[in-house]
Amino acid sequence: MGQIRLFACAILILFACPDMIYGQASLGKIRDEADRNFKQQNYLHAVNLYERFLQGGGSQDVNKNLGIAYYNTNRLPDAEKALNSYYSAHQKDLETVYYLALITHHEMKYDQAINFYKYFLSLTKTSNSLYASVIADIKRCGNAKKIKYQEELAICENSGPRVNSPADEFNPVWSPNHPGRVYFTTNQAIDTSDRADNIMARVSGDYNMFGSEIQVDNGLLSYGQPVNFDLVTPQVEELYGFNENGRLLFFGRGKDLDHLTIYTEDLSKDSENEERVSKLNASFADDPYLIDLFPFSDSVLLFSSIRPGGYGGYDLYYSEYRDGKWNEPVNFGDQINSPFDERSPFLSRDGRTLYFSSNNYNSIGGFDIFTSYYLDKSMAWDKAVNMGVPVNSPGNDLFFKLGNDGQKAIFCSDRKSGYGGFDLYSGFFKSVRKEQHQEALPEVFFMVPEFRMNSQEYKDEVLASKITSLNIEPMYYTSDDNVLQVKNKQQIDLLIEIAKKFPSVTFNILVNSESSVSPEIELYFGVKRGESVSNYMISRGVAGHRINIQSVGSLYPIAKNVIDGRPSTSGQNLNRRIEVTLNNIDSLPLKISYKQPFVSDLLKTSDGSKFKRRINGLSYRVQIVSLRQMYNGDIYSLNPDLLIESQGGTGMYRYLAGLFPSFEEARAFQEVMINNGLKDAFIIPYVDNVRLSKTAISETVMNKYPDLRKYYLN
Repeated sequence: MGQIRLFACAILILFACPDMIYGQASLGKIRDEADRNFKQQNYLHAVNLYERFLQGGGSQDVNKNLGIAYYNTNRLPDAEKALNSYYSAHQKDLETVYYLALITHHEMKYDQAINFYKYFLSLTKTSNSLYASVIADIKRCGNAKKIKYQEELAICENSGPRVNSPADEFNPVWSPNHPGRVYFTTNQAIDTSDRADNIMARVSGDYNMFGSEIQVDNGLLSYGQPVNFDLVTPQVEELYGFNENGRLLFFGRGKDLDHLTIYTEDLSKDSENEERVSKLNASFADDPYLIDLFPFSDSVLLFSSIRPGGYGGYDLYYSEYRDGKWNEPVNFGDQINSPFDERSPFLSRDGRTLYFSSNNYNSIGGFDIFTSYYLDKSMAWDKAVNMGVPVNSPGNDLFFKLGNDGQKAIFCSDRKSGYGGFDLYSGFFKSVRKEQHQEALPEVFFMVPEFRMNSQEYKDEVLASKITSLNIEPMYYTSDDNVLQVKNKQQIDLLIEIAKKFPSVTFNILVNSESSVSPEIELYFGVKRGESVSNYMISRGVAGHRINIQSVGSLYPIAKNVIDGRPSTSGQNLNRRIEVTLNNIDSLPLKISYKQPFVSDLLKTSDGSKFKRRINGLSYRVQIVSLRQMYNGDIYSLNPDLLIESQGGTGMYRYLAGLFPSFEEARAFQEVMINNGLKDAFIIPYVDNVRLSKTAISETVMNKYPDLRKYYLN
């Protein structure tokens, strides 16, 4: 009887303790499989396996990986619980602290998130790749604490489990011809017939263009299906949008989402017509820096790009179709763009209200959706405003688009309340957004300056104004500290008055110096002095995009720095000067005169006067690089005509070399630069020392400067 009882007890123990059946070896296999899936970022599988491991009596040290896996599958409360369990015994584990910061940030527990972020910084060094982003997130949490008290503009909802999945669904686009239909891009598996039962098999890895209909019964989007199986290729496809009548589809195709070429599909042509799908005939169609294209109209495209010459990160650009071609892209300027990333532009029907996403310090976290309005009277964008919660979240919120009714919107977000990856969301505004119900004249913001200047209203304003006379003198300095001395400030204040009275006027700040250090270093010192003047003007309301800073350093002295082997204080003082010129003043009631420095015959040199003659009229330079710091390469030995140029407030420095009267000479020098390893060198034309963009080159300008046509056609 005793043996029978012992046997029965053993059976009961085995049933009560499954781990004794599987054994420690089986638990070890589960742990190994869980770790393998975790390392491969198969977080759903990893979660299931770690949970089995813990249920079987496995070690609690898996809570770190389990918590991270929970976080990546959007189970924030479970993630916080698991990581707190691990943190209680490992309070200096850097990764655990970082994820607890992320979790509390996403849960909008901003004070806790700030404390974890700060603790993370105390545990690591500035060399950590996350150090700068954590500082930025601390600032965003501080900003979020203020934004959460803003009035909520809309109600926002996830578009539902049928259209959304653990895959990415992003860049939603309203159908121009079918109310209730939405197009989007996704890496869902194309065969989605069984997805309701097999949610983990919905990620295919290939991005394709899908469409979905809003369901009548619940108002959510239904299962998505490919827009056109003929457009499904082994490459990545991203849907951008349609032209005005909906018969032309714009999409991107390439090896990955960051390297797409712009194509169009003409839906009015037969499906078997080879010309139905074609590459967009534009210089930027296969620009590797371009993303997030938005077709505003048949003749206006907006997009984001990290092309050289921007303000840092991704910037917003536009291009107009005119005279049978797409013009070179134009930057939106520093009222919109910043040193951070600006992405996914959407311009409402009024052509003045811009929505876009940015990860600047004014976001709640990641990318937030901002809006800005173009003011026709001042011909400038007003300050961009964060749209607040629930439109925005601590995650990344992108591709916002208003519906035609001005009350509904669609966008995508990877906020942790979704189904995984990026999901589609719907917004319902509490009041109608009027910008979708009105069209303005002219139809789009960048046409306003020309339209206003040619309008009778503007001409009457000009006639009613008294002619303003201004005598501009060079501004002298003896050190960096007295660039903004009282006398110089008085003159800058006059320039600020002109800027406020005449919004079309732009300013060129040319900085000269004497040769106390090498020419390359003196150039950099010079542009920093120019920034002092620019920053002063910006602080008093002058938009940075209206200010251009140029530094020529000590290259073109008007006076001798040394006489008979001794330093000449008088000569050095004359060479340390800042000259400001005004542009776009031809049609204005402005009378400008420029006082020239007086230099005695004893001190005079010819370098400065030769330079003035060379920059008069048309000239060319070669831009070699655009940086946020001093360029350390040896370019002075290749050409002594150097220039650093910067637009006000950007902190970006364009390094240029050479000063040529003809395009052919500039092109020959460009080849020299390229052969010396400066592969991105390109030619820039100047008229009277003012940089010309391609969009500013008209037939009138080319007729005045015939050599410019060679550059334009090249």
